Amino acid sequence: MKKLCLTFLLALLALAGCGEAQSSGTSTQSTDGTITRTLVDELQMESEEDGTGVFTLVLTYSGKTYKNIKLNVTSYLTDERKEESAQHLKTVEDEETAKNDMLLAFESEWATDQLRELDGVTVTSHMTEEAFILDISIDPEKVDLEEAKQNEFYGDLFESIEDYSPESWIKELKSIGYKELGEKGK
Repeated sequence: MKKLCLTFLLALLALAGCGEAQSSGTSTQSTDGTITRTLVDELQMESEEDGTGVFTLVLTYSGKTYKNIKLNVTSYLTDERKEESAQHLKTVEDEETAKNDMLLAFESEWATDQLRELDGVTVTSHMTEEAFILDISIDPEKVDLEEAKQNEFYGDLFESIEDYSPESWIKELKSIGYKELGEKGK
């Protein structure tokens, strides 16, 4: 799981220093000129026991102004981890408490407490039998980017929001392996 976190953050770090550029691909545009684009990156972890993960980034913007940024992290469990979780749940008296404990451990690995402290950021998470799911929603008009950039775990994400126009960020994410949903040939 920590390798998944580090891989995502390293991908954001790789964006540092890149310039503006136009991006091609599909998008959804509303009548007021607001554009929404969705990018996805699927990751296979180095260790088979860590399973796979999917990052989905939804950028809503108008021109060079971000309106909303949503990040969904889905961390799929391997069959071995599913079995371990199922066995653990069988050994406890209060299954709901055990599920909450597992979810808190997942949230801890993703440092969600640091995000929840920021104005303009909403974090929700849940788990299924197949995966842990984390949803992060950022309102760029409400978040203090200077404060957010100081965040130990997520600072690079907020730095990218500040440093890149939506189009240039999309181009850079594509250059490191993200695929745009609906884009031909993807």
